[in-house]
Amino acid sequence: MVVHGGASQTVHGKDIILSDTWGYSATDQVWLPVMSSATTTQAVSGPTRVYHSMSTISDNDDGTCSLLVFGGSSAETGNVALNDENALYQLDLTDTGTLQHLSGTWTLVTPSTSVKPPARNEHVSVAHDNKLYVFGGMAGTDVKSLQQFKDIWMYDVAANTWAEQYPQFASSSSSSSDGGNGPSRRFSLAATLAVPDANPGVDEPSLLIFGGSNVDVYQSGRTNVNYLDDLWSYGLESHVWTQVSVTTAK
Repeated sequence: MVVHGGASQTVHGKDIILSDTWGYSATDQVWLPVMSSATTTQAVSGPTRVYHSMSTISDNDDGTCSLLVFGGSSAETGNVALNDENALYQLDLTDTGTLQHLSGTWTLVTPSTSVKPPARNEHVSVAHDNKLYVFGGMAGTDVKSLQQFKDIWMYDVAANTWAEQYPQFASSSSSSSDGGNGPSRRFSLAATLAVPDANPGVDEPSLLIFGGSNVDVYQSGRTNVNYLDDLWSYGLESHVWTQVSVTTAK
């Protein structure tokens, strides 16, 4: 397991956003800091981020792996307001075999075209077949600037390009609460990748999303937060959203 960034507080109670990176070995039950090489004691500092996503794009038998970090929020020093981001970073890791630390390198990815998703935070992402899929999230610093998303974007590692996906909808799926078909706009949701080999009943590699929240904003300025409990599946090959009906165990 690899963790990066997040929010914390100093000993004096000051809010800070982190940029450190750690790996956890479930086999040895130890946390390993990520260093700049196998022989150094200098910690690697990635982008300063909170509310971002991280997905494993490759995991190899030789002890190396690559992860992609997208979006999230940052903050300028001494500034309380968060800045929404849409930058993409790649983290390349190597297991040094020492149980002391991992070796890692952060790289800012510059896509070959100017097309990329709008800045956002509290979205989700999954990776499959050398591609990264991003769904949902939010942006804005107050009610007036609030944006809530239900779009899907795909980053193709080999082509080094972003492309927005335009899904179809299964006829059995219900209309979303904010109009249209498919899942409604949402943030703070959960997501995972389901593949046929490991999941009987799954016909194709799929992005599964569950729950989350969205906000109704009224002309008076009043807001109402909706907490969601619906489950959706997006086929990465068919590009079809399907609402999943769950049978409750008795």
